[in-house]
Amino acid sequence: MKKYLFILLLISTTAFSQRFSRDSRTYIDYGEPLRGAIYQTPTGDTVIATFNTASTLFSFIKTEKKNAAKGKFYAIRELGIEIRERPAGDIITSKNFRDTIYANTFEETTDKEHWFPYVIKLSLGSSETYAKLEGKLEVRDGFLARLAFRPIIADINRNEFHVTRSLTQKDTSFVGIGDIVLYDNEITPTLYASKNFGKKYGFSKDITGMLPIAVGKTSPEVTGVELTLYQLGDFFEDRFKTPKEIVKQKVSMQDIRWNTKLDATNDSDTLLHWSASPDPDTVINRGVAFFRLAGSKFDQGRYRMEVKVSAEGLERRQSSEFEVEWFDMPLSLMDPKDAVPPMQYIATETLMDSLESGSRVEQMRKLFAYWADRDPSPETIYNERMAEFFKRADYAYFNFAKSARLYDGAMTDRGKIYILYGPPTNIERSFLIGEDATETWTYTNKVKKVFTFTDDTGRGEYKLKDMKQL
Repeated sequence: MKKYLFILLLISTTAFSQRFSRDSRTYIDYGEPLRGAIYQTPTGDTVIATFNTASTLFSFIKTEKKNAAKGKFYAIRELGIEIRERPAGDIITSKNFRDTIYANTFEETTDKEHWFPYVIKLSLGSSETYAKLEGKLEVRDGFLARLAFRPIIADINRNEFHVTRSLTQKDTSFVGIGDIVLYDNEITPTLYASKNFGKKYGFSKDITGMLPIAVGKTSPEVTGVELTLYQLGDFFEDRFKTPKEIVKQKVSMQDIRWNTKLDATNDSDTLLHWSASPDPDTVINRGVAFFRLAGSKFDQGRYRMEVKVSAEGLERRQSSEFEVEWFDMPLSLMDPKDAVPPMQYIATETLMDSLESGSRVEQMRKLFAYWADRDPSPETIYNERMAEFFKRADYAYFNFAKSARLYDGAMTDRGKIYILYGPPTNIERSFLIGEDATETWTYTNKVKKVFTFTDDTGRGEYKLKDMKQL
């Protein structure tokens, strides 16, 4: 089915984008094919660039026999990072990497379910004299010698946590903190995994993270770590006029693991691994503070996390912005002109009049409020019932369209039945010469119904002809 969808969408992407709120490829892809972020170490002398690229970014060709065991198709990937001064733009340092990526099937070369992570570490060296830097991450298709996707630009504000004295002078009296790292799960007590989606985090789940800390051997003892989380904007509006304080909590001193260095490693799968390994350094005492924020109520939107580390009169502060995102959010739920029409199958005329009036933001707020009242798990932000309804709407829009130039499948008879009852248990098709094409959908589950559709026009416009109870 996925292969059929891909072919169907290639037929008329331009026509579709004129009728639907998003590029039709998003229906298959869900999101962007490049994820990346830049993290800074507590001492301010190193940055870690994380890349995660989908196979769809690259041009694949068949693999030679000697490398066939690695995959039937391969592509050349080029990764690069530049660190430059802001705002002048002079390049301070840079590093490039080139590798070969493989896919086992043709389908793997054209979708975004196959990701390839990589990590590049870069020393900032003498750039400590620059207070404001920015990093630029680029990915190129090695075969076509072109950018595979638009670059990622990230600010590096070293003055926010830079050490108070130069480490090159063996001065051991300082407190520094690095960038906040969010992770998804603990693999072992020293290994943690992130989906490597840059500074994006899946919504309706606890937010787990780590904060690297570095202190000199003669520095004051760290006495407190405090986190404050602000919401800067939600799914309906880009930015709030005033950030909303969501959470403020202290990190337990028992949750700081000293003599430990936080490092990122690349792997062969879609996960980025962070290691919190023992560190024997005799000049710098590195540590990692672990925290968890109860995130069942964190909705989609942009957030800023602020951290304050106290050490007997000294304070160091760091902040990091990230997004909470519903990664596989149904395409039809992203815009009211696509989300509202299928509602006619379950909504009253009064509700439909309300949903069809007002600005885009007003329509979406009313739509989400309707589903919030019917949420089977109101204690979490994720609404399973709403998600299922619009996933069905997505399927109907594309699979039951009257033509490849008009993605109106949710407004057809088959689309209506699919949205209301889901996929049938069995489908039988009849294409007899001299008779109308027929489809019979049988639901042997709790629906207990049989629906018969006929195409009397010969153009794929199936109408509901009969419905009976099992």
